[in-house]
Amino acid sequence: TYHDEAKKTCKDGQLNETTTKTKIEVSRTPCTGMSCVYNGVTYTAGQSVVFYSTSTPSAACTTVSQTRVCDGTTGNLSGLNTFSQTQCTDGCAGFGPNGAVKNSVLVAGQTITEPKTCAYGETGVVDEFEKVVDQTCQAGTVQSGEAKKGKLIKAGVCPAYKWKPLDFGACSADCGGTQTNTFQCVDEKTGANVLPERCGGIAMPIPAVRACNGDVAKTITENAPDEVVEVGSCTECPANQIGIVLDTKTYSVTKIGRCQLDSNDNKYKYVYKTEKTLKLSDYQTYCKDFVTVRCSHDSIGPAEAKNRYEWMQKCRTTVPIINEFLTKFNDVSFTGYDAWGYYQENTNISTFNWRALYPTFVDLVNDTPWIAPINPQASCDLPKNVGIGAVCVSSCATPEEQILAEIKGVTKKITFLEAIQKQVQFVKHVSKTSDLKNIQTASFEVDRWITELVDSQHDILVFKMKSGGSLKLTHNHPLMNSDGVMKQAETFKVGDQLVKENGEVDPIVSIEDMKHNGKVYNLFVRSSEPANNVVITNGYLNGTAFFQNEGGQYMNKEILRNNLVQDLVK
Repeated sequence: TYHDEAKKTCKDGQLNETTTKTKIEVSRTPCTGMSCVYNGVTYTAGQSVVFYSTSTPSAACTTVSQTRVCDGTTGNLSGLNTFSQTQCTDGCAGFGPNGAVKNSVLVAGQTITEPKTCAYGETGVVDEFEKVVDQTCQAGTVQSGEAKKGKLIKAGVCPAYKWKPLDFGACSADCGGTQTNTFQCVDEKTGANVLPERCGGIAMPIPAVRACNGDVAKTITENAPDEVVEVGSCTECPANQIGIVLDTKTYSVTKIGRCQLDSNDNKYKYVYKTEKTLKLSDYQTYCKDFVTVRCSHDSIGPAEAKNRYEWMQKCRTTVPIINEFLTKFNDVSFTGYDAWGYYQENTNISTFNWRALYPTFVDLVNDTPWIAPINPQASCDLPKNVGIGAVCVSSCATPEEQILAEIKGVTKKITFLEAIQKQVQFVKHVSKTSDLKNIQTASFEVDRWITELVDSQHDILVFKMKSGGSLKLTHNHPLMNSDGVMKQAETFKVGDQLVKENGEVDPIVSIEDMKHNGKVYNLFVRSSEPANNVVITNGYLNGTAFFQNEGGQYMNKEILRNNLVQDLVK
């Protein structure tokens, strides 16, 4: 309720008749039915509305809600102003609000396996990982994505392999045989047999070899070559031959062997008893071709050979057999030197060569050696029935050792015994274009094969190498080491390395001494070039008799370096 109030103004003694009226409130009654306006939205009196303190709670929206009512007398909404949001989307309790993301969440009790790649394609080996998922809260519900690998729990282990020794095999012979054990590649865990290549990264142990017990009741009978005994006197034969007229007695020989234990090396061996029967007696002229042989029974050096030659020159006027021999061998020569080591263009003593051939004498009746003097002033009296048996040089391999030869254009390994029997004409030697990583071979002509005049006992070194290879050589045989140096066999020791024909080195695992009853062998080729005298025996590089004679100056010097150079001397 209002009333009007009028005012008059007096100015300069004059009453202003203008009346200004002002509306004056007299009283006010309470207002009812008033609307509420909140954040630009009008709500009617008494209207109730649910408001939220946040639109993105971490749990259900009910946990952050409040009902506010429009007060018609005040025009205000009841409740707290912190509940001001009219929209709300449920979150996920314990996870987060709507839209929250968690990556790589572990799925309890579940894993993922993945096949492991092994070197030999083995199956059944897996790696085990945690199973995890990416999760998102969507309107109160946790949604999981596609499962994937998490942290590695257990790495699969590929099988491991090893060499397992097997039982010893059968005995190689009834007497003096050996047994060898072999090895099988097996799974280290299960023991199952597998292919050998799975043990390729592991060196196979050297097979053990042991002697067998011999069958002492076993006897064998062998027909040996006929034995010929020659008795007679000297006569004329063609040049370059040793000639005598002989009463030749031929005996058939039978060898009966019984298996017995040798107390020296505790091995079973056949011990032979020889029976001889006269087969033929024939009086004939017998002329021997010039053949150089190794004379272990009468081994002398160049200086002694020269002295024996001078003794023979002195005695040739009184001993016909010596005169005949010197006359018939006068034209024999080798690379400029005559048969006795003198350079043909100069007979000065200082030119005496390392390959000083010398004759050896035998008792033709008893077939035993007679050692001639090495003193030029010795007596010229020879015992009755003594004649010249052969011309001597050096050699040193046992008969079963194999040399790489060329026969009718075909390269093959052949034993020294077979080579000398067949008089093989060409052997393989190391080419000058070779180096230690690339051994090349070429063929070279044999000058002569060397063997013994008579059987005798020899001290032999038996080399066994890591690869399983072996060599049987005399102590002074020339043998090449992994540095390309030619050395005497007796200077090597276990652990030293030999050179194989393909250039690989092969460590020596054992060196044993043995006795060899019989002959040993070697050869000369038609060259005084050291490179041409490096040959291959049992697959290993070694030297011809050249290194024991005129090539002795090259011993203990490097023959094979990065390649075979012209002078071959370090």
